[in-house]
Amino acid sequence: MDVIEILTCCSIPKRYWSDFKKKLTLEGSQLYENIVQLKMEAIDGKKGEIEYLTTKVI
Repeated sequence: MDVIEILTCCSIPKRYWSDFKKKLTLEGSQLYENIVQLKMEAIDGKKGEIEYLTTKVI
């Protein structure tokens, strides 16, 4: 979300990313295949899956 917020100046980067992923899937983009989910701990101590891109993919 940090990268999306910086690059798009979007007020709701999570929603922007969600919509963008749908668009990539519909267009058959291979970029979406490079996105993986990792389980990481949030500030509140809860663990959840986040989407992760390497600097090469970004």
